[in-house]
Formats: sequence, structure tokens, C-alpha cells
Amino acid sequence: MAMEQLDPAVKAETLRIAEDALAEGNLDLADRACRELEVRGADCWRTWLIVHELAARLSRRDVAELAVGRAESDKAAEGAALAGARARLAALPDAAAPTPRGYHVIRAWGQGFWSDVDHVLGQVVVAEWMGRTPIVAWGANSRFGGESLPRGRSKSESDPGVSAWDWYFRPVSEARLPDVLGKKHRYFPAKFNDRNLTALESGAMEGPGSRVGALSFLGRGEEVTVSDFHTPLVALRNWTPAWHRHHGRTLTEMYEDVVSRYLTPTPEMQARADAAAVELGLENGPVVAVHVRGSDKTQELIDLHSVHAMYQQHLMRAMRELGPSTRVFLLTDWAPAEAEYRARLGSRLIVARRATTSEATGLHFQAGRSGRQLGEEVLVDVLLAARCTAFIGLGYSNVSAFAAYFRGARLGAAAKNTLIGPHLHEMYNLPLLRHRRDDAARRRI
Repeated sequence: MAMEQLDPAVKAETLRIAEDALAEGNLDLADRACRELEVRGADCWRTWLIVHELAARLSRRDVAELAVGRAESDKAAEGAALAGARARLAALPDAAAPTPRGYHVIRAWGQGFWSDVDHVLGQVVVAEWMGRTPIVAWGANSRFGGESLPRGRSKSESDPGVSAWDWYFRPVSEARLPDVLGKKHRYFPAKFNDRNLTALESGAMEGPGSRVGALSFLGRGEEVTVSDFHTPLVALRNWTPAWHRHHGRTLTEMYEDVVSRYLTPTPEMQARADAAAVELGLENGPVVAVHVRGSDKTQELIDLHSVHAMYQQHLMRAMRELGPSTRVFLLTDWAPAEAEYRARLGSRLIVARRATTSEATGLHFQAGRSGRQLGEEVLVDVLLAARCTAFIGLGYSNVSAFAAYFRGARLGAAAKNTLIGPHLHEMYNLPLLRHRRDDAARRRI
């Protein structure tokens, strides 16, 4: 991943963030700060001794040994510190597959549909590492489980046996929340209990037990662990144990694997996608699927207009390669984009009926929208994109990323995917792990 070099002052601050986080026991923040320094080419021996200390606390000899080796390659490293770290390795155990035990409950974390799906996929991998049975509990805090936004409050959400996840995908395991409740289990984080696993608010962002990343779950003894905060697979990749199926795989391979194993649409959603494909004529000749974002992405990406200009270059090239009968299937919730593409392509444009907006706020954050309708539409969009001859999307978009993963899982090397700009899933999103008290000192890294 090509990234601009860090300013020396930002490099020093990021290392300080890692050191402070380690001292405070915020393992995920410490690790991600170190990994951010690594990908920016700004790591040093101190960076890797922090990773070594994290690995030692988590009894991960494999990660600790790699970290010590990286530290030793820095000629500026202090010999005594290296010797101490090397000596600790002998006492650390080798990583072994765990004995199955306990449950890992995965709440929605309350963002866009595919962002919440990404959260689930990261946590099912964590559950595999821990030997725990995963349960997806998309209750009242899911933006896609009720009758209206910003979050649904339908009667079914008070029933712990009902998860909005099950409207869209097959369950990730045979277990359900009723299998967990009433058993006098201990919970981690301690803010959770039998009564609030599907509650609207859980203090995911602030307060005790907030912003808990994946590393904090490893080695816990409680019968039930609960996640309400996102950890990207890119951060998990650094800690993949040798016995796990993802060891040595690329990030894309990891995603395509979990997509193929855990994202099986329900028969109802698959039937809806099948019917839409017939209605839109996606099987009739070459079709390039194009996913265009606007609304909230206009606030997140300051150069979005230049990115949209790049779309036209890639689209024209794809249409030339596929021939004069090529049509374009536009996936967008951004009304101005639909108008622009209609003016450019005329009868060669295919657009599915769906909700759109001209506002700078994403549909999933707009009051009065049907959460279930939006979830179904954006899932069907991705399933339809997977059927097309080629795909062009935005790297900084979960929708585009998952369209590419579904295509890769289905078509393998034959998938023709083009993602424009930096890839969202290759970013550690370090600021997300920091609490409000850190905001004044937060810099753009």
C-alpha cells in the first residue's frame, strides 16, 4: 500500500500514542499505531519492542519473535533492550488452536450496511481464533432492522431470538441469544449482561468498555464476550496464528474466504436478486457495473470530483474492450450521479429502482427512511454487480469493496474489478480507537 511519508513530528506523536496506549492497556490502539508507522516506512526498533510487549502479554510467541527480529534489524537499537526482549521469548508458548468454548456475541455497530457487515466478518474471525461460537445480534442498534431510521424500534427487536442479520444472510452459527441468556454467564466487557445484548445503546464509543478492539478479547476467561466496535481485517492479519486458515493469505484472499463462508444471502434475498437480474436484462450481453458514491462521501473525500472523472476513463476503456453492445449498470444512491450518467449514456444505461438522495447525508443516516428497505437494496446491488462482466467502483467505499469481494469469490481470477483511489479496507483507522479526551491532541495521520 503506497502512502505518503510521515512528517517527523507526526511520526514522534504516533510513537508516543503507541507508548501511552501500551501503558494504559489499550492493546489495539498501541498495535495499530505501530502498524501505521510500519506502512508509512516510519517504524523503528522502539516500534517493534512495543509490538513484542503486546505479543508477550497475549502469550503469542510467533508475533513476539517476528517483532524482535524487526527490532534487531535497526542499527540504532539499544542492545540491552533487545537482549531483554529476546530473553523473554523462551517463556512464551507457541500459538495453538483453542479448545471450543463459550460464545462471542456480535452487535451491530450502527453504521452503514456494509460497514456493519465488515464488522461482523472481522468478529467471526476473532471468534474462530478464540474457539468461541459467534452469534450476530443485530437488535435495536442496527440501522437496518426496523421500520425507520436512524435506528429501528420495531417490536421484534425486544425479542432476543430475533436478529435483523437473519433477514439478509444465513446465521453464522446454529446458536442464538436464547442459548446464552439465563445461564448466569460472565460477560466481557463487564458493561454487558443478559438484559442489554440487543439494547439500542451500549456505550460503544464512550464510557467504560467502549472502543474495545479485537486484541482485548484474546485470552478472556468469561463465558460470553461481546463486540460492539469495529476491527478491520487488516489489523487482524498481523495476528493471524499459524494454525488458522488465513495465515499467509493476502487481505483480499481473507475477505473472499469469509465472504464465501459467512455471507450466504437468505433464499428471499437471493430470489429478489435473481428477479432483478432478469428484469434488468443483466444476462443479455456484456454489462459493466459501476458503483458511484456521493452524499456522505462528499464530506469524507475532498477530491471526490477528481475521482469521478477517473471513472469515465476506466468506463470508456472497459466499453471499448467489451464491444459496442456493452451496457452500463449504475449502482448509486446519489441522484446527481444518475442524472449525469443518463445524459452520457442514454439507452445504454441500466438503473435499478431504489432510494436516492441529493443531500450530503447518507441515506442510512436520514430520518424517515426504511432501514430494512435500504439494507435490502444495497445487498441486492452487490449481488447484481457480482453477475456483471466487469466492475468499476470506489476504493474508499464498503459497497464497492464488497462488490469486488463477491465477484472474486464467485469468479476467481476471471473477475474484472477496478477500484479507484485508496482502499478503505487497507487503512488502520487509528483515530477511531481514541477517546474524546484525546481529540485535542489528535493529528491527521
